[in-house]
Amino acid sequence: MIANKYLDEPEVEMRGWKSVRLAAELAAKPAMPPGRAGWPVVVFSHGLGVSSMHYVSLMQELASRGYVVLSVDHANGGFALAPDGSLLLPGRDSLRVRRRADSLDDSVDSTLAWLVKIWAREGTLAIRRTRNLAVRGRADWRLRPDTTRVAMIGHSLGGAAALQACRDQAMIKACADMDGQPFGDVESFGVGKPFLVLLSQPARNPVPPKDSAEARHRKEFARMGRERDSMWTAIMARHPNVPSFVVSIEGTGHLTFSDAPFQLPAQLKDVGATLSPGDMYSLVSSYLLDFLDHFLQGKPLTLKPGLVHRAIRPGP
Repeated sequence: MIANKYLDEPEVEMRGWKSVRLAAELAAKPAMPPGRAGWPVVVFSHGLGVSSMHYVSLMQELASRGYVVLSVDHANGGFALAPDGSLLLPGRDSLRVRRRADSLDDSVDSTLAWLVKIWAREGTLAIRRTRNLAVRGRADWRLRPDTTRVAMIGHSLGGAAALQACRDQAMIKACADMDGQPFGDVESFGVGKPFLVLLSQPARNPVPPKDSAEARHRKEFARMGRERDSMWTAIMARHPNVPSFVVSIEGTGHLTFSDAPFQLPAQLKDVGATLSPGDMYSLVSSYLLDFLDHFLQGKPLTLKPGLVHRAIRPGP
């Protein structure tokens, strides 16, 4: 991973990961679920070109709150280990591998829409294999997953895959997308089930523009924001009777929804991500838990349906 320049980070940054300490424990004995049903299941899908290990803090948080978290490493979509121990890297042709020439045009959006469908199926496969293990009652299978209560969540392209899987698979009851652009079926026809979208919103500079170039930049940024809001409003309108939530959080960047604020702070520098790592982590996890706790466990919901812009004070 060092040699392949993960996210173009220098070696000294990557070597710092070995000092990261988590509260997780290898081969820990899971707590017994309350009742016979077992623990609800959350499938997690990473962003394109990064490792699932880039989201350990969030997955650990969900697991500590009573969820069985299934993390999917998409082959040639990030940094995944093959069964033989070799590293599967996102090469130049990874977006085109196995693509049917007669099924899609040659545009980037079309190729990504195809990849989203593949990732959605891989998430579904993880659920089915987990269900099969639980049904067989293997002696070493102690997690007690309840595969009748399943959600899929993801970041970036993985978030788009979560929405697609939710639309395609009856076994998935709800889904959450962290700053992922929707593609294909979801954009055209909606999701049809409860979904949560968390969007990055770089902090706006309160100082007036100093020159015409900066003014044009602000105008273009505002236009893109309006288009994004209109797109999500239209997707929610496809199924007006299904609860859906889209939240823009000011002071965040695209990598806010990962461990980057803690492990790779340089990746968030100069992009308007003004919240402290602690504030970022607290906001993302609290929104996800509020959503998942309600739709998988029936707990009260704080979120209000619709499009919400949340501005909070920048962290220290």
